[in-house]
Amino acid sequence: LFSGSSLVPEGYSLSWRDDFNGEELDTNNWSRGLVYDEDPSQHIRWNETEMRGGPHLLNDKYDGYILDEDSYIENGILMLANKEQDPPIVGNLPTGTYHYSSGWVNSLRKRY
Repeated sequence: LFSGSSLVPEGYSLSWRDDFNGEELDTNNWSRGLVYDEDPSQHIRWNETEMRGGPHLLNDKYDGYILDEDSYIENGILMLANKEQDPPIVGNLPTGTYHYSSGWVNSLRKRY
């Protein structure tokens, strides 16, 4: 693991970090998936015009359907798991059959 100051290039200063030192994801800093958990109408931009994305999939370039349980803290480390699903997930938003799931977090409207 890295020490905090070793990650900051010369000429820059660290403005914020999360050391993930609790047992749960700090929802003051993070939302799971692609939406802002306090207002789901605000979200990471996905491909809405062609309906190839949604709250559980950024776009059709990804094969992992985003599930909350795939984002968790383990021993002070943020884990974003990618798992093969058998049986596959029958998803909505967007609809489809997904053989993999993924973890994803975002800090939209939480930090800056």
